[in-house]
Amino acid sequence: MSNNTQVLIIGGSINGATLALLLAQNNITVTLVEPNSLLSKKTPVFDGRAYALALSTQKMLKSINIWGELKMNSEPILDIKIGDNNHKNSLSKTFLHFNHYDMAENADPMGYILEDRYLRSELISKIKKCKNIFIKDKCSVIEHQINPGCVVSKLSNGETIKSTLIIGSDGQNSQTAKFANINRFGWSYNQMSLVCAIKHEKAHNGCAHQFFRPSGPIAILPLPKDRSSIVWTEKPDLAREINKMSPNEYINILKSRIGENLGNISLSGERFLFPLKLSLTENFVSDRVALVGDSAHGIHPLAGQGLNLGMRDVASLIEVIVTAVRRGEDMGSLSVLKRYENWRRFETSSMAASTDIINRIFSHNNKIIKFATTTGLKAISSNPFLKKHIIREAAGLNGDLPKLLQGKSL
Repeated sequence: MSNNTQVLIIGGSINGATLALLLAQNNITVTLVEPNSLLSKKTPVFDGRAYALALSTQKMLKSINIWGELKMNSEPILDIKIGDNNHKNSLSKTFLHFNHYDMAENADPMGYILEDRYLRSELISKIKKCKNIFIKDKCSVIEHQINPGCVVSKLSNGETIKSTLIIGSDGQNSQTAKFANINRFGWSYNQMSLVCAIKHEKAHNGCAHQFFRPSGPIAILPLPKDRSSIVWTEKPDLAREINKMSPNEYINILKSRIGENLGNISLSGERFLFPLKLSLTENFVSDRVALVGDSAHGIHPLAGQGLNLGMRDVASLIEVIVTAVRRGEDMGSLSVLKRYENWRRFETSSMAASTDIINRIFSHNNKIIKFATTTGLKAISSNPFLKKHIIREAAGLNGDLPKLLQGKSL
């Protein structure tokens, strides 16, 4: 069976689903292909995964009318504290403290922490109601053929899809990128992230913590109801060993890493383990192909910016596509898609380089470097102008922002 669509999105990730919804809202026909099921009717139980949404990402979700349902399940970030935790009461060892009032953005939170299950469920619920989105789940693309003005794609279920543009949102091992002969480069960090959520005795008061140990950074991100999301970095062998431990053993190790300022803690949801690496594609686009999110770039999670970078890709690409369609241009042409690549390339490369450098500087025991970095953090803390710039960067408010990230419509 053969079908025609304007845009074929490969991968039903958060980025892919958001992009499908945006395209549909702008009267563009979309087919979304995903190997797993996207149509589960029930919201799954909490599995420990959560996102740090920058303020600009929240503005985008609000502008496309899905934030209202998500807000009640999110936790605003009112403070961010950065330091180390080589002491028993580690959370009090703070070298740099940001408060949302530092941002001068009408006292808005710097961002929000939101569980994956709520964001994913809301996006799929909206997608199912769109008449110009066609979901092909539990199948994959097995072949593409680029023709003048279109791409013909064959699916594993026997269907053929003819489209004007293919968008890859299928992760760091993107088959879309491989099909388009887009090369990827990068390296492993020799680190793994242990990801979980905890319940704790004491209130977090909307404060996120990022602190550093020689083995790597640890983030504590506030969730609703006295819970927090943990992203905890260790060397691979130790990380695997810890992840196999019983819940009590796991919690005891975690307590030794984060201190006692949250009181008694216990696991809430499942545990995950992810290898860490830097990964960038040489190009974001080729003829009739564009990449977004992890398909185009993967960075160290210490700044919690992975999803936000993907959402900036989505906001930039949809603005380029909609503008091109309104001008009567071919949205899949290389000249149009290069506008998107030029918009996103510098910021993505800069963020990848910044997180790489920060991780390398802090992940060691060298006393001289530790003294220099601590002194630098304290200097930033005493400079209100520099603090404002950094916190606005973390909130996604700096740079050449697409309209959606400003809370504006297209």
